[in-house]
Amino acid sequence: MQQRLLGEIRQFLGALDAAQEDMLTLFERKRTALKSTDPQDLLKLAEPEADLTARFQKLQQQRGRILQSARESGQAADSMRILVGRIGGEGAAELLPRIEQAQRRSDE
Repeated sequence: MQQRLLGEIRQFLGALDAAQEDMLTLFERKRTALKSTDPQDLLKLAEPEADLTARFQKLQQQRGRILQSARESGQAADSMRILVGRIGGEGAAELLPRIEQAQRRSDE
């Protein structure tokens, strides 16, 4: 069960990393559009922004499912960091820095 959880967390972090990169790109495009004199530049970003919001909502749901699965297997934790720390081992050592990186990005 622990290896399955680590695999799910690894997949989740990969998807989260990609979404965060896309958000940074979108913010850069939005900054450029705000400096532009053409309001259409900003309107063109509405759909990609909505799509990205939906991706983050799905990731939040996935996170909830992973933590629920951990809870059901007797490894209740309120965060991925706590869960991975409790699981321990090589897989955890690989994932903890990725979790911390994702947290730093979301704080920016």
